[in-house]
Amino acid sequence: MKHRQETGFGILIGLVILVVVFAIFASLIWYGYKSGRFDGLPFAPTVLHTIGDKNVATLTGTVTAGPTSPVCGSGQLCMRIVTDRVMNAEDMNGTIVATARTDRKGVYTMYLAPGAYVLVPVPAIGLGRGKEVTVKAGVNHFDVMLDTGIR
Repeated sequence: MKHRQETGFGILIGLVILVVVFAIFASLIWYGYKSGRFDGLPFAPTVLHTIGDKNVATLTGTVTAGPTSPVCGSGQLCMRIVTDRVMNAEDMNGTIVATARTDRKGVYTMYLAPGAYVLVPVPAIGLGRGKEVTVKAGVNHFDVMLDTGIR
């Protein structure tokens, strides 16, 4: 009888360890996704790339929205950083080719083939459909200022 109790206790300890390891792993994935360290969904990058690949463009920048008030006085900030927002890169036919999420500083990073794209926030903010950008191989910096429509 004592042998059965010890075996059951060992199985219980094993299950507890398995649950703890799974919870740690899941929280690391969620943190990476929420902080914008993954493109698109976790472990599903939208574009596979290698460092030094001459056919890959890295597009990065900060997303802001403004004005935030109909009247802005001197010294008053009239725009805000857009955090935790999905940014889609669409080709000129409207097909989504890459996705990134802005981090807590409003920064996004995505990897594209060189060419012309429209950056579209999801869900949309304010006026306009998106911002056009042309990227070349290598690192490209493009800040996006979204018009809130407040006047």
